[in-house]
Amino acid sequence: MNKIALLLTLLASLLGAKDFQLLYPHNQTLCVEGSLCPILWRSDWKGTLCIEAAIGGHDKGLLNDCQTPVGSGLYLWEIPERFVSGFGPEGSRDVRLAFYPAGHPEQMIFSPPFTVMRPGACHTNF
Repeated sequence: MNKIALLLTLLASLLGAKDFQLLYPHNQTLCVEGSLCPILWRSDWKGTLCIEAAIGGHDKGLLNDCQTPVGSGLYLWEIPERFVSGFGPEGSRDVRLAFYPAGHPEQMIFSPPFTVMRPGACHTNF
């Protein structure tokens, strides 16, 4: 294992990433603006969960009100129309979600990138 991978693994373990496993979306997920995208996880965290979104590293804010019970393992995200396409492109392959226990943003972990596109867009055009 190279030094960077080792450092990232150590950092993730210190921040509690072992206590949270994202099941969906994953890097092969394709979601469409205006439709529901289920977010599924398993976690040992207690309390409630905050879920944020970002496109290409630009924060899009909270998806929930930080009141989603961690134990539920499910949040149904209705992707707003023009969530990505409102900025010009038909879609983005670099949408990520961030998760952390309410009140503990220092434990934030990120999803792998996945795709969100406007209805009718061809995923090979962006």
